[in-house]
Amino acid sequence: MPVLLIALFVGMVAVAVWGWAVAPDDRRFSVRVGAPPSLDGTLGKRTGLFVWIFLGAVVLAGSLMARADMDSEPVAALGAVGLVFLLLMEIASVRRLMR
Repeated sequence: MPVLLIALFVGMVAVAVWGWAVAPDDRRFSVRVGAPPSLDGTLGKRTGLFVWIFLGAVVLAGSLMARADMDSEPVAALGAVGLVFLLLMEIASVRRLMR
């Protein structure tokens, strides 16, 4: 399971590199925090891509530490689900950035 987690994180890094290479420099990520009423804003390309990688690293580290601590596969599976979700959201975000 750790190999799957690391592979998903490497996929997130690859999507960030892809977004960095193909998206114009002046594009910004749209950000919404919270349920209505929410805070809306934008992030620059560099900051937005860094945030995706940072979130993936937090989920990866938490999953690996929890799995090592508890020696439990369901915890690693939950981390894999979280990384898949983040990866799909990152892909959608980068595709929207390129429009």
